[in-house]
Formats: sequence, C-alpha cells, structure tokens
Amino acid sequence: GVVLGSMHRVPVESFVEAARDTDVKVIAQNLGMFWDGRPNSTRVLWGEPDVYSDDMCRASAATYWQAGVDGLYLWNNQIIEFARDASYDGQPWREIGAPESLHRMNKHYVVDSPADREMSIYEFGAPPIPEGPLPQSLDVPGDTAEVSVDIADDIAESADSPPPAHATLRLLIVNLTNRDEITVALNDVPLDMSSARIALNYNDCWLDFEVSDGLLKRGWNHLLLQVLSRNPRVSAPLTVASVEAIIEYTTSE
Repeated sequence: GVVLGSMHRVPVESFVEAARDTDVKVIAQNLGMFWDGRPNSTRVLWGEPDVYSDDMCRASAATYWQAGVDGLYLWNNQIIEFARDASYDGQPWREIGAPESLHRMNKHYVVDSPADREMSIYEFGAPPIPEGPLPQSLDVPGDTAEVSVDIADDIAESADSPPPAHATLRLLIVNLTNRDEITVALNDVPLDMSSARIALNYNDCWLDFEVSDGLLKRGWNHLLLQVLSRNPRVSAPLTVASVEAIIEYTTSE
C-alpha cells in the first residue's frame, strides 16, 4: 500500500510473485480511502462523492483479488465518517471480503494519477508513492498517450449468462474541442469517435464509449490515443487526465 493518501490500484504483482511458494501472505492496503484528487467536474456532472463510491471500492478489490493477493486491509476507513460523510454506512466493507462476493456487481475502475493522493509522503522520509500513468500530455500532431487499465469482469461471460454487463470506457481529455482530431484505440481496435457521448464542464471534456461488445476484456486492457490535428485557436495542450471503465449489470424484464 501507500503510507498516506489513496490509490485505486497499488501495483502488487511483484509482491505476489516474490511470495509465491512461501508462507508469506500479501495483503493489499488502502482500499476505499477518501481522496481529494477527483476532477470537480465528476461532482458537477455525475454527483460523485468525495469518497470512493461503492462501485469504485468493488472494482479496486476485484482487481486485487485477480492479481493474487491473500487479503485486503482497509486502512483508516473509519475516518470517512469524521472527515467526509457522517452517514457513510461502510457498505463496501461488507462486499469485498472474497472475490466471489463481487461477481456480477457494478464496478467503476479508475486508473491512478498523482492527484489521487492527498499529500506527499516525502515529508515523512518514507519511500515515494508509486506513480500512476496519468496525466499525459498530447501537445502536437503525432503525440501519443498509452494507458493500461485492469478489469476483473468477464464481459463476454455475462452475455451468455444474464444479467448482461453494460461496459463504458470513460476518458477525460482536458481542453479537447470539436476542432481537435484524435484517434482512440482499445486493444488495437479503433473506436468510433463520432459515437462517443460527450459531457463538458468548462475545460473538462469527457468521452464515453460503449464497449460492451467484447472490446473491453478481463485483465489488462491497452489504450492508445494519438493526435492527428489540433485546434489552431487553442495553445494549451490536450491532457489525458482520467481513464475509467464502468461496468453495470442489468436485470432481465
């Protein structure tokens, strides 16, 4: 885990591998802590709280179980009631204790960025926080950004065994305008930019892509963005500030 702040996905794989075939147990720490780093537009557009949502907690836990940890450690989650929400009921704490309990439950995956941590632990002389892959700048034509996102849900399986999963890839590209031309590919498959649902809040441009048709896979997914041309009236760079995957299960009528 990290000493202070929060991460959605601590890179635990090297620890799991080092502990393989030993009696050492790997426990993933930091699940569900509140954060100060989410873009303000998430609260304005979707009413997100100042804490990990239940769906985010499920997603974070599911990827840790998938990575092979032996347990999860909820560090200082009791502070949420004091610092953020007196009515916080700790519902995620009752859902994440085993991978099977998370099967076919809604999840919201978030790729880490340095802003997700509340303060630097350098002040305390501790090792640095693992850096997330975001944000990334897309300044001029030809610039690219590559991001990986870990998914624990099997979208294809849900299609054969209801309830089916509805999968959305959500991107935040700051300063993106309709005169910028970019391409987005998920697992080497180009996405149709004209099909993206767009939500704007000042300079924050959110793009939602429907990826329920098998494009989003269980495990690590590779995202590649490239600039083809820029809006000549905007000098500020494009910034890939958030990459998210939202999995929602629906019930049959």
